[in-house]
Order: sequence, then C-alpha cells, then structure tokens
Amino acid sequence: MIILLLSMLEGNVLNGPIGKQMVDTLIESQSNVELLLQFIDIFLKMKGLTTSEAFQEFDANKDGFISPKEFRRAMEAQKMFTNQDIDYILMCVDVNQDGKIDFMEF
Repeated sequence: MIILLLSMLEGNVLNGPIGKQMVDTLIESQSNVELLLQFIDIFLKMKGLTTSEAFQEFDANKDGFISPKEFRRAMEAQKMFTNQDIDYILMCVDVNQDGKIDFMEF
C-alpha cells in the first residue's frame, strides 16, 4: 500500500502490478467514499517520502522488517497522521498478516 502511494507520487505507476493494484484499490474504494477519501488524504501526506529511504527510516533496528511498534513510532514522528490513519495503514500494509512489514509489503 505504501509503495503504491509512493509510486504514484514518484510517477512510476504506468503499467504492471503497481498500476493494477492502484486501480483495484480505487475500484474497491468506490463503494466506500470514506475509505477513498482516507486513501487520498494519506497519499497527499506522504508526498515527501521515497520508498527505500522511508523503509530504512521506519526499520529502526535494521532487521529488514518493520514491526507495528516501529511503524507507529515513525508515523507519529511525522505529526501528520491520526491514530486512526496509522491503524488503517497498518491493516492494509501487513498483507500476509505475519505481524511485521517487509519491503515488498511496504
């Protein structure tokens, strides 16, 4: 999800899996206006990040994964996201639901 947002910001969404994921996310959100507005709000807040830099910043212990605690701490430090935003992003990002975020999920 975060890679999707960052790729959109970096202009890397033309074709392929990221473009498909973006379209799928927006189509799924179509029936839920609140979800779509939240997606757009988070997208705009993340304008200054790049994918690899953000992952390295979030992975405080440098183990190659971002724990929910590391993720929450990094997001809170930006002072742009509500707890509800952070919970929503965490829910979306941990695709395999293993309790941590790897680079591909990020």
